[in-house]
Amino acid sequence: MCDIITTIQDAIYQIEEDYHVKVIYAIECGSRLWGFSAANSDYDVRFVYIKPKEEYLRLDPFPDVIHRKVNKILDLDGWDLQKMLRLLYKSNPSVFEWNQSTIIYCKTPQWERISGEIPRYFQVATGFQHYLHLAKGNCRWFLKAAEVWKKKYFHVLRAILACYWIL
Repeated sequence: MCDIITTIQDAIYQIEEDYHVKVIYAIECGSRLWGFSAANSDYDVRFVYIKPKEEYLRLDPFPDVIHRKVNKILDLDGWDLQKMLRLLYKSNPSVFEWNQSTIIYCKTPQWERISGEIPRYFQVATGFQHYLHLAKGNCRWFLKAAEVWKKKYFHVLRAILACYWIL
């Protein structure tokens, strides 16, 4: 377990170096977080980063997503803070899920200030529609196949339970 944590932290540092950004929050999401990972499950690291302030003053748009596949079991996806804030304003459920992750690889004081404000932006209708759509889509894609992995039932069930929790 220590080896993978070191690999994740090294990957975060390398992203900071390669893209000239500062990762302010990095977490695990997916089956490992939800407690139903399999022996072959990968690590789904998600993160929020900030660029140097001069970058935000540019008139031309810049990429606001970073993706890095380190190896077969580790992939990292990150959003620029500005993108994350726009999604938060729209009550995107991913922002709320990331903020509530219990597996945290990096958390800075900047994120601490932001994270306390995130729950104020939750919109019941938006969250409910997201998870209902997710449940329907997962049911359509995962449960109607010739062979269904047990894990795929959990994906559908998780979305349904999220709808119930929101209601």
